[in-house]
Order: sequence, then structure tokens, then C-alpha cells
Amino acid sequence: MPRLFLCDDAPGYRRLLREVFRDEEDLEIVGEACDGLECLRAVTAAAPDVVLLDLNMPRLNGREVIPRLLAAAPEAQVVVISSEHPEVAEHDVLALGAVAFIQKPMNAFSLAGLMREKVGTLDRRRGPRGVVRAQRSVASG
Repeated sequence: MPRLFLCDDAPGYRRLLREVFRDEEDLEIVGEACDGLECLRAVTAAAPDVVLLDLNMPRLNGREVIPRLLAAAPEAQVVVISSEHPEVAEHDVLALGAVAFIQKPMNAFSLAGLMREKVGTLDRRRGPRGVVRAQRSVASG
């Protein structure tokens, strides 16, 4: 079951994401944070497969968090969800190491499907974390 970590400074938006993903039997929310600094502190213990990250947050913004997050949790994939203009923001976040950019606002109830399209770890047939990573490394080697 893919493990998700939510990082957005808007409590209402995090609540909406929890509601959306609660009905997805193959996804599990393992933690959340209200800013980039809290995200960095919590993500290592949570061991997520995917971090949903907002760009515009207090203390550390998403652009500052991505490289630090990938250093702290190299197996996690970062999906940025932001209201910033996609032509600039998408280029920036992909260059920093994110695997996908999704522009807000979007139909929140289509988010799980959008993520499955953009992130390989959200395959419904996926097995345990270690098995998937071993299969991925064999396939790429």
C-alpha cells in the first residue's frame, strides 16, 4: 500500500486531502505537516512513498524543502501541488527533483487518479515497499 505524507500550510486543504484519500483503499496517509520545516522533521520517521508538497508555505517553502527532503528520504517521491503558474513552477520543481507538478485548484476527488498517472509507485498491484524497489532496480539494471 503506497504511503502518503501531506505537507500544506492550509489546514482546510489538508483536511480535504485526508477526506479524498480516506476512500482510496490502496493509499495510506502516514503523516502531515503544516510547513516545510515540520515536513523535514517528520518525514524520515513516517517513511512515505510519496510526499504531496505545497510550494508557498511559511518557514521553508517547497522549493527549499525539495532537495533537503530528497536527501533525508531518498526513496520518497515528491509531488508538488501548487497554485503557482505551472509553466514556471513545474520546470523549477522538476529540476529540483520532484516527480510531478499538479496545479491547484483541481477537482480534489480526481487527485488520486492524477497521482497514479504521474507516479509509478501508486500502482494498485503494488506489493510491499521492499519488493517494489527490488523489482524496480532489477528492471532498470
